[in-house]
Amino acid sequence: MKAIFVTRMFFWKKQWPNLLFWFAFPFVACLSIIHLTDRIQEDVQVPVGFVLEEETLKTDELLQKLEQSDLITPTLLTEEEAIHQLQIHELDSVFIIHEGYEEQIRKGNRNNLVTGIKSNMSFAYSSVKEMVISMVQEETVRSKAAYTVMGLNEQYSGSDSWSYDEIIDETYEVQQQENLITSNLLFNDSVEATEKPSFIEWNTWGLWAIFGLLSTLLLMDWIIKEKNSNTFIRFSFIKIPWHRYLLYTLILYFLAFSLTDLLAIFILDETFSVRILMVLLSFRLTALIMSFFLALLFNNRLVYYGVAFAITLFISVISGVIIPIDGLISNLHWLEGINPINAIQNNEVTISWLFITILGLLLWLIRKEYHYA
Repeated sequence: MKAIFVTRMFFWKKQWPNLLFWFAFPFVACLSIIHLTDRIQEDVQVPVGFVLEEETLKTDELLQKLEQSDLITPTLLTEEEAIHQLQIHELDSVFIIHEGYEEQIRKGNRNNLVTGIKSNMSFAYSSVKEMVISMVQEETVRSKAAYTVMGLNEQYSGSDSWSYDEIIDETYEVQQQENLITSNLLFNDSVEATEKPSFIEWNTWGLWAIFGLLSTLLLMDWIIKEKNSNTFIRFSFIKIPWHRYLLYTLILYFLAFSLTDLLAIFILDETFSVRILMVLLSFRLTALIMSFFLALLFNNRLVYYGVAFAITLFISVISGVIIPIDGLISNLHWLEGINPINAIQNNEVTISWLFITILGLLLWLIRKEYHYA
């Protein structure tokens, strides 16, 4: 083992720029994409269509609030125009404010007031929907509060007679003076929330896992290099069998990757815990063994690189980390089963894939030991 360690250190000393790049690649690429999309979102507003079945004071107030958003550009259209522009992807999504909106708000009813329509290219639909829902809920809560105040005033025979509109106006004044809605609640060890929401919410560890898988696959090309070198022939004359050499070297790579994974926890602003450590190590071991077996199948590095990129692209698609595919996953549950980064996406320990890969490694070792016995 010591001789293999010294030999590997000798190889790594010659290749340290390449190794450093691929070890750092997962969290550098992850942070770069997150910061880049944040910068883009600061300068880009998403076009969203709104249809009013009835124009009232409350619908005008809702539109005014939406126009104040830095994230969307609301456009008032007829239903036919809005659907057409959505179909040709000039709008990200469409929201129809139904007739009787103001009446239902006054009654404190928040259900079936707005209908959202999206296309297969609507990346901001969920965020806009949540924004609209929060505004509608705010108005319904305000209305319920007004009726509660009027009821209490009547019940206790208050001297001041407040109308519904006066109470609503007063709530607006109190909200502006006290800054109630925009106040942030901070808990122990929490980070202050940003005031500006984001349409693209990256799954940080899912994104890191995709780049981590790619870097692992590409760094496993040492197996192909050494199979094609003169070193491979010498294993017939030395005490250490080829398969043990591969196993010991794989352990060294696992230790090296584990150190960079620990570094990634702090770089990606994740709170260190035993759980997150187990999540990362289980994924790393799974990715390393999978890459190990894949590299054993090839003798040509260029072909191997092509397959490595193809596998990474396939997993990035079925995982939904880069391109949301929630609707597809709901119909094809088996996609989650074949997705090796599904567990780390959900902040869970990789179990099924880890069991399969370790079992495969053990069977491979038993077979090789029997062969060289």
